[in-house]
Amino acid sequence: MLKKLNTTWLIIILLVIGGIVLFNKFYLGKKDESTFRPVFVQIDTAVVNSISIYPKVEKGKEMKLLKNKNLWELKYDQVESDADTAAIRRLLGQFVEIKPLSLAGQDRESWGTLQVTDTSGTRIKFTTTGNKSYDMVVGKFSYNPSNRSGMTYIRYANEDAVYAIPGFLSFTVNQQFAGWKSKTPMRRDSTGADGK
Repeated sequence: MLKKLNTTWLIIILLVIGGIVLFNKFYLGKKDESTFRPVFVQIDTAVVNSISIYPKVEKGKEMKLLKNKNLWELKYDQVESDADTAAIRRLLGQFVEIKPLSLAGQDRESWGTLQVTDTSGTRIKFTTTGNKSYDMVVGKFSYNPSNRSGMTYIRYANEDAVYAIPGFLSFTVNQQFAGWKSKTPMRRDSTGADGK
């Protein structure tokens, strides 16, 4: 009788321990898993052929940067112009690889504070020659005077998670039309004819 009771208790204890392990693994384990990405985005900038920017400063109106051989063209509203190639190189350079500092928010509740809503942020979309696209919303900038570093908040347009990344990306993407327009005399006017 004592052996039967000990065996029963042993089975019960093993089942309870097994249940605790499974509960830990499947329920608590998923809670601990975050959406943190060690690399937020990594873009092969050599194959980017189109960039659409919807800057907050322009009330979200689309500015389209199109690669034409080695030059970039800018389309905004009904205006077509040569784009500032140096400004585009600087922009692309910031998206070669972005490593986040932290996960700033996991759901839509944080969007307003971090200015990454569809209306408070600047949306930017890169498209490559292979039709791969990277669609993001760049939000609020914050500055830490103690270590003199800047931080920008960013999220993928189709995801809820918001990341804090190093740098001044918010200022780079949220520019008016003139910031992307070429500073050298135009090769052509808005109808596409030669500017000579």
